Amino acid sequence: MATHSNPSTDRRGDRHDGLPAAVVEELLASRARRRILAHLRTADRPVAVGDLAELVATGDLTGDASAAKRRQARREIYQTHLPILTATGTVAFNSMLGTVEFTGCPAVVARLERVTEVGGP
Repeated sequence: MATHSNPSTDRRGDRHDGLPAAVVEELLASRARRRILAHLRTADRPVAVGDLAELVATGDLTGDASAAKRRQARREIYQTHLPILTATGTVAFNSMLGTVEFTGCPAVVARLERVTEVGGP
């Protein structure tokens, strides 16, 4: 039985090849996505969506965001950011645990490193 192996994917089937520059720029055009990706990139394990909502709402993980701001950020993550990030293979989302993990897309890493201010416009 023959099997097909795609060299641009790892064992889990996640994409790790270069994304088009326009796609990378679109991913990093949002301040919230830059914050999410920068945090996920340095995390040593998958991060709960609730923690990412706190990060998006306040810019850090201090717990200072109001419940309304966290709800709004969580909705934004689920409705806007996760669909884009998962479709491009930039993150993996575990819906059973509600966690997100950076998959290491080299084009995004390279561009994210060049972004000097994650909190910028």
